[in-house]
Amino acid sequence: MKTFKSTAKLLATAALVASMGTAGAMDIVQNGSFENGTFDFGGFGVGTGVTTVGGFNRTGLINDWTVTTNRLIWIQNGYFGNTGALSASAGTRFLDLTALSTGEINYATISQTLNTTANTTYALTFDLGSSNAIATGPFAPVEVDVVAGDFSGIVSVPTPTGPNLWTTKTVYFTTSGVQTSLAMTIRGVKGDDYIGLDNVRVTAVPEPTSIAMLLAGLAAVGSVVSRRKQAR
Repeated sequence: MKTFKSTAKLLATAALVASMGTAGAMDIVQNGSFENGTFDFGGFGVGTGVTTVGGFNRTGLINDWTVTTNRLIWIQNGYFGNTGALSASAGTRFLDLTALSTGEINYATISQTLNTTANTTYALTFDLGSSNAIATGPFAPVEVDVVAGDFSGIVSVPTPTGPNLWTTKTVYFTTSGVQTSLAMTIRGVKGDDYIGLDNVRVTAVPEPTSIAMLLAGLAAVGSVVSRRKQAR
């Protein structure tokens, strides 16, 4: 019984130490996979399962996100009977960032204000999708302008070579206050069918001191357990 209680106490200590390194790992993006909102026909005449958002139709459809500058399409898997071009990487919906008219350059921007901790480094992770299953080209690399905290830059994936291709991208930024704007501006032209965005996540990166404390704590627990085994 005594050995059981001692082991339980050690495990509890290990869990407490481990929590120091994982407490900041909670995703702070709301509706990052674009599942929630007022999803309907939206006026884009290709069939149910498609909702147009932004300047093309109306704003405020996708919960927690603001769409500005231009248009984009909110798509549900299997829309219009199509199942092979691009499906969501998380859940059943994603943003199709393809421009809607020949020659149109689509610079739609989606943004969200995040509740952050000042002077903290965060990891922004998201999935970019591409497909050559429907359009005949010309195809081009998928590019998204990202602005978050002190980071500003273009994130891209290569020109699509097949259908339903998703690539996970990660960038890091540091905050200056308790609220931080995340903005993603789409770069695409009609013919890149589709350009997808899905599964947007932001998590705090543990400080080096927290990681060191985590490793030291786990090492200490392991050492005690090892000594007790040897003493038996």
